[in-house]
Amino acid sequence: MKEIFGNLVASFKEVFPKGGGHRWRAFGLILIASVIPLSQLFVIRVFSGMILHTTKNLDVKEIVLNFLLFFALFGSTHLATYWQKVYRVKVFERAFAAGERKVTKYKESWEWALAFEMSNLLHMATTALVLIVFFASINIWMGLLNVVVVVISFEIIGVIYRRQMATQKGFAEARDKKQQIDTAVRVGSRIRSGEFGTLMTSIGYIVLLAVLLLLKLQDLIVAADAITLFLGMRMQNSNLSNVSGALMRYARARAQAD
Repeated sequence: MKEIFGNLVASFKEVFPKGGGHRWRAFGLILIASVIPLSQLFVIRVFSGMILHTTKNLDVKEIVLNFLLFFALFGSTHLATYWQKVYRVKVFERAFAAGERKVTKYKESWEWALAFEMSNLLHMATTALVLIVFFASINIWMGLLNVVVVVISFEIIGVIYRRQMATQKGFAEARDKKQQIDTAVRVGSRIRSGEFGTLMTSIGYIVLLAVLLLLKLQDLIVAADAITLFLGMRMQNSNLSNVSGALMRYARARAQAD
């Protein structure tokens, strides 16, 4: 896990040079990315409360406010996601222009790929941190267990990433030596590594679901919180799966851009 974040930080410094506010814009995009999943979870919590009739004792004004809050959060998260993904293209363009690096078109395309994967991974890491805090705020024991699951998942993905990074460097060296490697070999290696990481992270997801079900059966957690945690766990599992695939693509772009 330490190696993953070390490589991401190094790529961040390469893509976004000092001065000109490039790094602050990038941090702003990451901050927005951290707010989006939190807003989505609040949407889930509000919706869970409404469908479970926890608002039956509220007056009409309070019910209307709950509905307005739900739709406002729902709409704002989608708008924020759209804006963040579109605006980062301009941020990358300005950062590359400020860097004044002279590279071939081939290298430039891989630098863009590297920038996108690095950005995606930083957003995913931020999302993982937000979900850890959110789970702990709902149920401290589920939160602590979730920390263990996430750390182990990142460690497993880190081992797979190191192996894939070595493989991708080998492919890059073969390309420089004009050696032909079948496309099925190059693509298959990356996909198998990404999917194996996804498979491993699913084990932690199953453990969390089992513990959540046990807490609910013993009435140690209310239904609305259980639903919120369940959907939040699905979000987290999807996020960790995306991390696995994105890291393998990052390894490919890193090897080709160097």
